[in-house]
Amino acid sequence: MNKGLSSAFDEAQLSLSGQMAEAIQKRRLEDIPSLLEQGADINETDSYRNTALIVAVICKDTALVQLLIGKNADLERKNEMGHTALMQAIGSEQEDMVRLLVDAGAHISEAFPQFAQSYRAYDIALLLQERLETRRTAETEKKKRPLHDALTLKRRTLKAQAQRRKVEIRAAS
Repeated sequence: MNKGLSSAFDEAQLSLSGQMAEAIQKRRLEDIPSLLEQGADINETDSYRNTALIVAVICKDTALVQLLIGKNADLERKNEMGHTALMQAIGSEQEDMVRLLVDAGAHISEAFPQFAQSYRAYDIALLLQERLETRRTAETEKKKRPLHDALTLKRRTLKAQAQRRKVEIRAAS
């Protein structure tokens, strides 16, 4: 790429970053999807280090949160106050948002119960994470299940054959 073209590309990216940061700062959530389509960084931050995901949670915009999760927004990115999107959802008792973020893989830090206005949302987040881990374990076990079933069937078949042989031997004697 020649120097002039490279410079123009860098300026366009810089401009896009600035637009994204401004959209986040001014809570213009409707601008974010089109900026992402144009190539804006999904984890761009405003002057308070809020990402689009954190702002979408603060503004209770479930559709945007789902879009950002689908585009692999960083679930663990913290703002200036040290809060993640999940911390914001718990702190404002948005149980559906907590569920959505935990299902997407947001980690629950043991260090932040003090951020929750009520422990109800925090408890729900812990429960959801527990269920998700249980589901993953069950899925892993389920993958092992066909082998287990095949071995069980083989064992039963061999046992039945052995019993038939015993009966045949008794009958022959």
